[in-house]
Amino acid sequence: MNGGNFIFRFRGPKALLESNPVEGGFEELEKQTIYIAKPHTLNDPMEGLTDTFWQGDAVLWENLLRHYALSLSLDLGAWLITDLDAIAERPPSAWLTEADLPTDAFRALYRELVSDFLRRGFAHSGR
Repeated sequence: MNGGNFIFRFRGPKALLESNPVEGGFEELEKQTIYIAKPHTLNDPMEGLTDTFWQGDAVLWENLLRHYALSLSLDLGAWLITDLDAIAERPPSAWLTEADLPTDAFRALYRELVSDFLRRGFAHSGR
């Protein structure tokens, strides 16, 4: 099927049609939802196992690490001036920029962190 790229999911008619979750009914068809079990509830040790690999050029890695440092800086700043609940409620965003940092001093600190982080990281990689 499709060159081996497919997702298989078996759920009985009870899950699709009935409404009692205790008996296995989730009204998936009525609610137009799909139930996906949490990995720790699966009974097959191979379920959820993936063969993941990371591939990319230096530009991709630099941007990924730069964005990671930005997200980390923003969360650290939130943690220092608010509380951990505020961080947990904020979903990660792919649209963060330096402008999202609260002050010019914070932005300067972030730029210094990223510069040092990337210089040291790429020095060890041979780039």
